[in-house]
Amino acid sequence: MESTKKHFIKRMVFIPMLIAVMIFTAAGPSLAATFKDVDTTSIYYNAVEENASKGYVLGYDDGNFRPNETLSRLHGVLIFSRILHTDKVDKQYFTDVPPSYIHYKTISGIADKGIINGFGDGTFRRYEPLSRGQVALAIYKTFDFSAFDGKESKMPFTDVAPAYVKAVSALYAAKVTSGTTATTFGTDNTITRGQFLVLLSRAMEAIHKDKKLTANVKVNNNQTATVYGEIEDFKLDGTELVNIKIISKKDNKQLVNVDVKPDAALKFTYTTPTLAKGAYEAKVGIVGSTHIETLPFSIDDTVAPAAPGISFVGKSVVGGVVDLLDLQTDLNTRFTYGTTGLTGAQAGDTLKYKVYSDNAVVLDKTVTLTAQDISNGYVQEVIKTNALRNLLGGLLSVQDVLGGVLGASVTAEDVAALQAAAAEGDTVQAAGLLDGILGGGTTTNSGLLGGLLGDQGLVGGLLGGNGGVVGGLLGDNGLLGTGLLGGTSGLLNLDGLLGNVLGLVGIVVDGVLQGVISGAENVTIEAQLIDASGNQSDTTKEVYKFQVTDVLGL
Repeated sequence: MESTKKHFIKRMVFIPMLIAVMIFTAAGPSLAATFKDVDTTSIYYNAVEENASKGYVLGYDDGNFRPNETLSRLHGVLIFSRILHTDKVDKQYFTDVPPSYIHYKTISGIADKGIINGFGDGTFRRYEPLSRGQVALAIYKTFDFSAFDGKESKMPFTDVAPAYVKAVSALYAAKVTSGTTATTFGTDNTITRGQFLVLLSRAMEAIHKDKKLTANVKVNNNQTATVYGEIEDFKLDGTELVNIKIISKKDNKQLVNVDVKPDAALKFTYTTPTLAKGAYEAKVGIVGSTHIETLPFSIDDTVAPAAPGISFVGKSVVGGVVDLLDLQTDLNTRFTYGTTGLTGAQAGDTLKYKVYSDNAVVLDKTVTLTAQDISNGYVQEVIKTNALRNLLGGLLSVQDVLGGVLGASVTAEDVAALQAAAAEGDTVQAAGLLDGILGGGTTTNSGLLGGLLGDQGLVGGLLGGNGGVVGGLLGDNGLLGTGLLGGTSGLLNLDGLLGNVLGLVGIVVDGVLQGVISGAENVTIEAQLIDASGNQSDTTKEVYKFQVTDVLGL
């Protein structure tokens, strides 16, 4: 009965306290903390946050730090190794820490420096707790407390073993520790994780609080910054580190938090990773010191975009040859670019491109990239058929072909009508057209043979008058003789003449000009991106052979 009453009373006391805690928590300010179980009301908050910001403590996977948990020897080793940046030593010091153990080299590195030693039986016992005396000795060995040596007579503690007297008296003189009571230090007592960080923070402050440095920042031309300087006013003992933080002024976000070890000349330097355009602040100080240098700097956009690519929609490029097929279809050209990283294109950037050949410059254009262009990853531009004709020159015009080769003045309407009549088999209409194109009549002097094959035409000019083809092929006993074609029923018959003329035109177009056209034309396309800061990409310059294979489609 008595037990039940006590249990009831405990519950009655606990419930109001729980309600009070819940109300206080709900009404209190919501401040971000590194660990869920160490908020701003905790006596360990400042020490935990300071050491966590430097990367000395990491906490547990569940987001807690567990400040009231006893500090193990393993956790002590890990924290001191991060403070000292000790080398990982591949040497087995302890029988219970084999090389296969994940922290084998870290434990060996701390043992190699004599910060935390093992036991007389050769074991390390990594999961056993560190005592307050062992922690005091490790802190004394980690930092330079020589300025506080010789104070043993002033130490009030009576429970300190001889092995720890020098270390404990120095820490007491430096006001790092005040003991568990006025006369006891609690040398053999365990220490919690929270208590350990309080001692650690006090030790760093005592050693470094008045130590200064000079620091500067230089902005490089690749969107990085170099923080450099020199430590002043103290003897370097190998444990002093310079902490450098880089903070974005845009959102007050900490981007960099590193400890840098000075060299033997007390100088230090650190170069940031690539930073985006904007305003920044470097905070530089000796680890544990209250003296912090704040260095503002700005990063300008100095990185040029990557050069764009060139491709054609629906056209394959083989050996640099672009087959246009005919000149009745526009050519869609894509300029592609990356959109991520500092070299990626952004909305507002400018694409400049130029398309030209020996015959003409048909496009010289500037395009401002939109958000949609960035989403697409390309800009698509159209080279119109007229522009393509200009690139490939006048040799690709049928009327120029007929006019140049057949010696006639030919218009586009003439060509279109002639092709239509030939396609429909209208020989009368075609004959009329040819009469206009090739000269009236069907005799040797006034018709086709006069205009094309006469003495002053192809035969006369190339094969030598009557003694050449005219005499040999076109003479009375030759091609035009009665033996082969015969009178009016042969070549000079209207239908026969028309058929041969159209055949000849086909031969000219499909033969002579096909050879000229299939030789193609070199066309150069240049493209370049320019960002909002004026940084220019390399110019992409490609030379293609534009060719037409469907000549009749001209």
